[in-house]
Order: sequence, then C-alpha cells, then structure tokens
Amino acid sequence: MRIAFTRSVDIGQAQPFLRYISKYVQKNEHQIKLFYTDGECNEEMFPGEMEKVPADVSCETLVEKIVDWKADVVISISLPDDNSLRDACVKEILMEKHQIPMIMHSMEATAIMCNKWETKGFLRNLGYAVTDGFLIHGDLINDRGIRYHSYRDFIFHKVQKMGFPIIVKPLWDSMSCGIQIMDTVEELRDYLTTNPPTADVLVEQFIEGELFGIEVLGCDGNYRCQPLVRKCSNSVRNLFPFDHLRFAPFTHESYPIQELEEMVLNIASKLEVSGSIDVELIYKDGIFYIIEINPRISGMTNLSSAVSGHNAFQCLLEMAEGEWVNKHRLPKQDRFVAEFPLENITPATAERMRNRDDVVYVSFNRYHDGRTQYKMMLSAVDAEDCFFKLMGLNEENKIVPIHIIEELRSSMT
Repeated sequence: MRIAFTRSVDIGQAQPFLRYISKYVQKNEHQIKLFYTDGECNEEMFPGEMEKVPADVSCETLVEKIVDWKADVVISISLPDDNSLRDACVKEILMEKHQIPMIMHSMEATAIMCNKWETKGFLRNLGYAVTDGFLIHGDLINDRGIRYHSYRDFIFHKVQKMGFPIIVKPLWDSMSCGIQIMDTVEELRDYLTTNPPTADVLVEQFIEGELFGIEVLGCDGNYRCQPLVRKCSNSVRNLFPFDHLRFAPFTHESYPIQELEEMVLNIASKLEVSGSIDVELIYKDGIFYIIEINPRISGMTNLSSAVSGHNAFQCLLEMAEGEWVNKHRLPKQDRFVAEFPLENITPATAERMRNRDDVVYVSFNRYHDGRTQYKMMLSAVDAEDCFFKLMGLNEENKIVPIHIIEELRSSMT
C-alpha cells in the first residue's frame, strides 16, 4: 500500500514515535511518503520518501502532488489548527475528485474544533460543562461597516456581569497564541481602546483549576482514549504549554475519570472523528470543564504514546489499512511517564541521557514561535519515584529546572 503523510510544523516534534513506525511499515510492505512544509527531515526522522513543499501550499497543489505519487490513502499529521483545516479541505478534494481516502476529519467537524466559539456551542448543546463566555466581533469594535456606538458599553456590561478575571482568546488561533488574561476593568478598557483586536475574539470566564488533556484516536465509530495527562503548573497564567511538567496516567480515584472518558468518546462519535483529537480540560470543584478541542495530533501525542504503549502514528496507519476495527480495543499498558523541559544541556549530555534505561527519549524541539528547547520523557514507578529521579538528575547534571521539581511536588499533595 502506498501511504502519503501530510505535515506542517517541524517534524522533530513528532520524534521518536514517528520514526518508530519503521518496523511496522516494513512488516506490512508499505511505501510511505511525507509531504511537509517546515523544518528539515531525513531518513533518521521518517522511514520513507519525503518532499518539502511551500508553507503556503494550496490545497489543489498538495492534492496534485499526492495524486502524482499515486497514493492509495493519505494520513494527516499536521498542526496547528490552520493546517488541520487545510488538510480537511485536501481530504474532500481527494475523495470527490480522485476517490483517494484520507485519515482526517470532515471540513465541517474540523471547522467546529478550530473555531473556539463554535466549539463552545457544540459542547453546550451536548450538555457538557464549558466556561461562561461571549464573542467580540472585530468588525464592530473597529467600526468596520455598520457602526454600533454602544458596542464597547455592551462588552463592559457583559464582562462585569460575568466577573473578573477573564481570558481573551483569538477565535481561530491555537498553540496559546494571542491569549491574554485580564483582572480589571482598566485592563479591559486599555485592550479595547489602545490596541483593539482586529479580528473576532472569544472572552471567557477564567477559572483557576487543574489542567488536563486527553487524546482520542479512531475512525468510523471505533474510538479509544489515550491516558489522561496531568499538566502541572504553579501558575496557570503561564500560557506557554511547553515550559511545564506533564505526566500520565493520572488515575486518582476521587476524580470522575470514567465519566470523562465516556464524554470524550461521545464527542469523537458526534464529530465523526477520523484520526486524532486532543481535548483540553480544566478541573475545578468536581467538574471537568472543556476548554477546547484540537482537531489533530498534539504536544501530548508522544507522551500519550509512551504511556499507553500504543503509538498514535501506528494507530493512524492501522486506520488507513482498515485494521483499526480489530485493534482499537487492545488494552493499554499505562506505565508512568513524565515529560518536562531541560536546561543547561548540551548535545553530548542529551545523548548520554538517552542511554539511560529509564529515559524514553530526549528531544530537541523547535516551536512555532521560533523557540528551541530540549525535553525529556522519563519513566518511573509513580510520581514519588519520578520525584526522586528528578532530584537525582539534578545532583548529577543540574539539568532539571527547579520549577519542574516544584510542579511535581505540588501535584503530589
């Protein structure tokens, strides 16, 4: 079978689990090719052919390249959300014009997940918990077209009724880009008058709670949850997600985890998901509030794969083959793994760390905003064992940021 992959964002962020599909590909005698837009790629990172395409490649051009390669099926592993929407369009064109299937959601479902206001309405209609919020229209706040002289007064009244603090999010953006937290009317007034948003934004009640995420994989009505991931932070106001500790599986008996899994599986079914989605949550006072749904693989994909023993990229291949219906109920292994950034580390130190038996991987990542970062995935018996391992790493090498150790300590209390 000839299987094409589409990818945006540096392929290094998909390591090591993307390259781990090599044995599976060889065993099943597949030919695979990666069409990617960002960063560099080589045979160590992807076990097949590869072709770099422009970052602004059109859907039609990408379809032409896939068809010219004579793909039997296509898999989307693109992010962030704008590239997910591109791939959803590619899926529609491939199927309608060339009868080539693609593991990707429909355009309608993808648009619901990309647009935070649409996501909120979709979830509210299903009866699931979301935070209070409303939409600020960029046209009205900037007096484009029809003028609403009292529109700012309307916004102030809505916010004061909802209560501070609030969080303001670009409607279509992702990866925590453009998000602001405001505590006072003065901050809101400055935001609306000095530098008003040029496009629509979502205003929501800001909840100080515990952050979680869970990935759902599947297609054609057959879905499974990856382990629940706890996202630690001593301040939920630090909005760059990769600066913090994450670990899984989170299994605390006092949390309604079974109900949560049933909820996200139903969401996947209602959206007729094809591939992967990442559900972001905040837990407060016994309730899991859904913050957003990412229509794609995510920053949790590698961690989730390491914990469950089910490589998400191989799962996508199984969906492309039509084998997923026989594989999606296989049990999870659920070993404890923590993922966290490193500091004061050289390439030589990173390579030495990779040789440890308890290190799943040490990666070098280049993010969408140009930042670079080393990260480690470390296996342990449980959180307490992980804590002592982190302390040991710092005694030997001083590579674990102090705030990471404190985040783990806080999560254990």
